Amino acid sequence: MQQHCCFLSKCTLYLYCSRVIKSDEEIEVMRYVNRISGEAHKEVMKMMKPGHMEYEGEATFKHYSYMKGGMRFVGYTCICASGENNAVLHYGHAGEPNDKLVKDGDLLLFDMGSEYAGYTADVTLSYPANGKFTEKQKFVYQTCLDANLKVQSELKPGVSWTDMHRLAEEVIIKKFMEKRKKYRLRLCVDTTA
Repeated sequence: MQQHCCFLSKCTLYLYCSRVIKSDEEIEVMRYVNRISGEAHKEVMKMMKPGHMEYEGEATFKHYSYMKGGMRFVGYTCICASGENNAVLHYGHAGEPNDKLVKDGDLLLFDMGSEYAGYTADVTLSYPANGKFTEKQKFVYQTCLDANLKVQSELKPGVSWTDMHRLAEEVIIKKFMEKRKKYRLRLCVDTTA
């Protein structure tokens, strides 16, 4: 039994290290799959407008990935959410199959990544279907962008991902609290005028 436990520990360590430490060739494959996935997302952005179905975005992404990158598969179920579907966790599965008509004013949330040689990209984008953010959409988008940029500025070898996650949360909470304060102040001014 003791030998078996030691064997499992060595296997676990080996698997862990193989996931963390990458060869130059592996890094090149990862860059390739991310580049093609990014290009595929750009193709989706060009065609996705009000009046299209969400699944058209998925089809365009998959087609481009295969046609231009030789990537027959995606790494996970494509999420192509518009409007209220943005709030459905892991939207796009069989129970919620990317089947809504995209409307004017919808915010799109597309999370898709191609798979190549066992490596998967994971790219998520949010943008307005009609090309113009509403004020609320712009605020949420800018808040997330600010959190992302703050994390990137603090990211370096040895930094814990949980610390970076907390940092992003702090930025987001602070922005929403500031927005809430401004809204309350505006209500007070409006009602007393």
